[in-house]
Amino acid sequence: MINSTNDYIHEITIRIEKARANFNKMRRVLCTRDLKLELTVRLARCYVSSILFYGMESWTLNAT
Repeated sequence: MINSTNDYIHEITIRIEKARANFNKMRRVLCTRDLKLELTVRLARCYVSSILFYGMESWTLNAT
């Protein structure tokens, strides 16, 4: 959600919190040494990165 000044800070904060929560749910699987690194990376992209970056195509980036 954006406000009148197109400030995405709140949305980004929510996305980070959701991605962190999902990582913590998957921590046992993602941190195991029994899986190959390639599979671990694919799982992290699927279950963590997808939540973090959802909707970022519409975020406005400004140089500060």
